[in-house]
This record gives sequence, C-alpha cells and structure tokens, in this order.
Amino acid sequence: MIARTTRYPMNRSGFTLIELLVVVSVVAVLMSLVLPALFSARSISRATASLTNLRTLGQTLSIYENTQQAYPFGRWGWANPPETNNNYSFGFLMWSIDRAWPVLMHDVAPWPEHARAWVSPGAADPNRFAKTWTDPISTFTTDLPSYRYSYAFIASGSLWDGRNKADESLIRLQRFANVVFPSGKVLMFDGERAYLSNEQGDSPRRPVLMADGSAAIRSDRDAQEPVRNPLRIQPPKLYHDTPDGIGGRDF
Repeated sequence: MIARTTRYPMNRSGFTLIELLVVVSVVAVLMSLVLPALFSARSISRATASLTNLRTLGQTLSIYENTQQAYPFGRWGWANPPETNNNYSFGFLMWSIDRAWPVLMHDVAPWPEHARAWVSPGAADPNRFAKTWTDPISTFTTDLPSYRYSYAFIASGSLWDGRNKADESLIRLQRFANVVFPSGKVLMFDGERAYLSNEQGDSPRRPVLMADGSAAIRSDRDAQEPVRNPLRIQPPKLYHDTPDGIGGRDF
C-alpha cells in the first residue's frame, strides 16, 4: 500500500524582497509628492513673517521720520551699540546706509528689542545681531540686517532724473512730504530672503515695504528699471536707483 502524504501550506512571516521593494517605491513616490508641498508651505509662512517684519519696520521708520523730521540719513555715521558702556562705535559710509541703517535707530528702536526682526526668517543665525554687543570686533558687518534701505531716501529725486551730473549737493535730508507716490515707492525690501530654498533661489518675488507703510510680496520683474546714479560707478540697483528717486515709483 502506498501511503499518502498531505502537504499543508507553510506559514510565512515578513515580506518578500519584491514586496519590500514595492513598499519602498511607494514611500519614495509619496515623499516626492509631499516634501515639496511642505517646503513650499514653510517658505510661504516665512515670507509672511518677513512681511510682518517689514510692516514693523515701516512703523519704526514713521516714528523716526516724525521724531527726526527726516528719514534716516548720513554722509557717514556712527553709533554705540547697546550694553557696551560706550567702549566703541560702529561707523558707515554714505552708500552703505542701505545696510548700515540700524546704527541710526537706537533711540526709536533699541537693538535688544528689535534686532531679531531685522533678520529675514529662515536665516542660519537669526540672533546674529546679539553677537555684535558681546563680540563686536569679530562679528559686526553691514550685512547684519536682511532688509535694505533705498538710496532714494537720502538724496533729491533730481539726482535720478537723467539731467544732472555728479553733484553731491543733491545728497540731502528727505521727508515723507517729498514722496510723490507713497504706495508705489519702495522704502525697504528683503534683500536676503533667507526663507527661499535652493530651488527657489532665483525667484523674482520679494517682500517689499512701501513708503506709506504697506508691505506686499511683489515681483522684481514688474518693478521700474533702475537708472544710473551719477554719484556711483556701480551699475544701477533695483529699488535704489528709481527714476526720479523719491519722486518716482517702483510699482
């Protein structure tokens, strides 16, 4: 007699290699779909925070203009940073005021309370201002603030009207009353845009502050082409060298 044997299916545990590869592939596809959205959401959130910083700066500059009867101005300047017991000063030259403007702001915007809002969200070191009053010699540069102050607010608009030669007498105090298009002239802008990812680094969109205190994200491509500043040998700079200067408009 031949004995019959009954075969029962073997119990398996775990995944086969093919199943594992399928799972890995699915996860990779999901990650490729989700991560860009997450990065985009984070960039949008930080860009919104940059707009908040600019609106706050607009209020600070309005207080400064009302107090000093002019926008921040100096052919050259200096200031003692907070908590240093006046042991040293920071200085700047005329055309570096676009980044050195914080040295003029102590009276209306003390650094310890305001400096972090002068750095674009997403910066590698958001507290970099704090280091200037603990280790000033090695840390202070005019690149500390992310937000750039337009040259148009330290000179007569006629400097950029195309009819004048280099004439330093046109460098003079400016007031809000000299702004012809307050909602169209950029007063400050986010020059660093630290919130952008590497893939977005060439984006033309930028947070800007207008002279009327409003802030928005605008495209550099939509702005007026800058014109030559006869007092500078460098190429014209967007938002700085606006046609007719403080009397012109960027948008």
